[in-house]
Amino acid sequence: MRVFTLFVFCTIIFSGCSKPSADEYFQQAELAVKSSKTDEAIQLYRKIVDEYPKSEKAEAAQFILASLYQNNTHQYQQAINEYWKYYELFPDAKQTPTALFLIGFLYNNELKIIDSAATAYKLFLEKYPSHEMALSAQFELEHLGEEPEAMLPAEEAKKEKSTVVKK
Repeated sequence: MRVFTLFVFCTIIFSGCSKPSADEYFQQAELAVKSSKTDEAIQLYRKIVDEYPKSEKAEAAQFILASLYQNNTHQYQQAINEYWKYYELFPDAKQTPTALFLIGFLYNNELKIIDSAATAYKLFLEKYPSHEMALSAQFELEHLGEEPEAMLPAEEAKKEKSTVVKK
């Protein structure tokens, strides 16, 4: 009886000390995002990538991590770093072309670092010439550094400006 009690006690102690699984971290991170706790979500997604890099959840966690920096915290350089990490860790993943495109997009449209944007777009077109976003990458590359209004035909630009003024 004492051995059994000791066994149960040890099982309880050790099970309470084990770290959460990648799935558990992922669920916690999703809840944090839904509760607008972005910093907490970032920490949890990072734990998945760091502690469970070979898990099924690591790929999704890394991409979500980058998108949180882009869309929630607007830390664009950090988002770029995370998208590069995704590109390096998951070179054959479905979202890899999107990550590479977003690197160029953020460099061009948010940080205005044209040389880095050009490098990312050129790499995208070299690696994924027939990807559905290839035309967008080519367009972005041809219009690096231009303001969006400058890319619109003259008549549309007038409409766009009058719409902005009316608001």
